[in-house]
Amino acid sequence: MDRAVWATKKKGTAEERMIALSAGRDVTVVPPADELLIPYDLWTNRAHSIMLAEIGIYQKGELKKLLEALNEIETRFERGVWKLNPALEDVHICVEAEVAQVAGESISGRMHSGRSRNDQSATDVRLYLRDALLSFLEEWHVLLQSVLNHAEKHLDTVMPGFTHHRPATITTWGHWCASYAAGLLRDLQRLRDLYPRLNRSPLGGAASYGTTWEIHCERTADLLGFHGPEFNSLDAVESRGEMGADLAAACAQFMRHAARISQDLILFSMPAFSFLSLPKAWTTGSSIMPQKRNPDLLEVIKGRATVVMGHTQALLAANLGNFSGYNRDTQWTKFVEMDVIREVSGIADGLSGLLDGLEIHAEAMKKATTQGFIEAVDLADMLARERGLTFRAAYRIVSDAVAACEETGRFSLERVNHVLSETGQEVLTDSEFAAIADPAENVRRRHQAFGPHPDRVRESFEQIALQAQPLKAWCDRETQRLAQLRMTVREYELL
Repeated sequence: MDRAVWATKKKGTAEERMIALSAGRDVTVVPPADELLIPYDLWTNRAHSIMLAEIGIYQKGELKKLLEALNEIETRFERGVWKLNPALEDVHICVEAEVAQVAGESISGRMHSGRSRNDQSATDVRLYLRDALLSFLEEWHVLLQSVLNHAEKHLDTVMPGFTHHRPATITTWGHWCASYAAGLLRDLQRLRDLYPRLNRSPLGGAASYGTTWEIHCERTADLLGFHGPEFNSLDAVESRGEMGADLAAACAQFMRHAARISQDLILFSMPAFSFLSLPKAWTTGSSIMPQKRNPDLLEVIKGRATVVMGHTQALLAANLGNFSGYNRDTQWTKFVEMDVIREVSGIADGLSGLLDGLEIHAEAMKKATTQGFIEAVDLADMLARERGLTFRAAYRIVSDAVAACEETGRFSLERVNHVLSETGQEVLTDSEFAAIADPAENVRRRHQAFGPHPDRVRESFEQIALQAQPLKAWCDRETQRLAQLRMTVREYELL
């Protein structure tokens, strides 16, 4: 057996991606934290060494040997030949020791001039978090586009709106989905707002209090793609975990939105609702009941959301009450940050795939708008607006009409008019009652700026798309800039 007992698809399909997201760590090995930092530590070493050569610590030939050694280590790591040695404690000493093996100790012995593992670790993690931020912005924008595309198809698909888990009034599925898009736009904005704070270099802070070496922190910051060095060496080192907490908080808000979408889709796909059907490729089966298709991915998203929120709290608490300066307990923020990124990665892709294959049962949604007196508020509004009643008086009349029609569960013109007559009010005409009973007409009356009227919903998500587009364009430019810079530093040669 080479697939899940209920699986039917081959490798590379949506089903396989969904299984990977749902299984999580059940059968997947989580790599060591510092293994994830190897590419960033190599970049940091290159930048620092180039700067050291420019101030005379390395000669041109020595720098060439050092950079060639770092390139060789990177190639061997990518091929799976070179791995971290646990006896050497961390990635920084492992890399330095390997440079000694490849290029000699006379080369490796000066790599650490003017820095500490404290600022080196902080810098590696900043680079790692920066890549995660840009990756999330890209992923979440794809999900936003899926939501907007889906909303546009259902501008006129009427359905009940709910409050307190009970039918409340009438809306559309397009309006409902556009609410998801509004939240996702804020998620993108949070990432963009965080970027300038995160994208500053701690390198040069050394142990916490700077160094006597005449290093050029601005130069290393430039080689690493940062906007500049941090403003204070002590803060640069002791604030380790703060940027991770900021990113985790943005991720927690995204996961909150993803969990809300997931719960809605779970409920609306239940037989009791039957408003929609989840695509088979994005659901799982049962190991015992062959007929079952379960919304495991959506449940997993809710579970992951709780983990991310808990990890966010852990990051906020880290370093709490510590004496200023580097403290080893902040090392644990790295593990928590990586767990957050691991839990959030792929969620947007999964939701996008699921939304793209979602089947909407418009007739079931429309039928639900004719039950439970869901047009009651529209009737009260009409009486107040067109009969000159106060809203509270109209409210009481409609409440009495609900009681009069309770046996059937629906308003009837005869009984509504009976209540109106008893209170001395003008009765409804056939056309007035028909307009109140028409869910599409009720939606069209909700035409305020952000209401469910189809034209307003279209305008709202056009504005959302308009605001999201420059965020995506900036992300593309920044990702390309950093990739080019990384390659330039890797291939650096002294003139």
